[in-house]
Amino acid sequence: MTIDNSMKADAIELLRSGLATQSEVAKLAGVSRQLVRKWVIAEDIDPKRVRWEWLMRAWGSLRITS
Repeated sequence: MTIDNSMKADAIELLRSGLATQSEVAKLAGVSRQLVRKWVIAEDIDPKRVRWEWLMRAWGSLRITS
């Protein structure tokens, strides 16, 4: 299966922003995790770091009141 450039660009943006994991992106795009890993390497993205940063921002925005 081939993937069009706009879908690949969207997938890369999800990874770059931390909104999705490599496995989630692979499933959404209908491609292998290995292909997504190649995109990550080519784009110099650290998926674990950007996901962690996104989660910290999301959790930091929560206000817990008792």
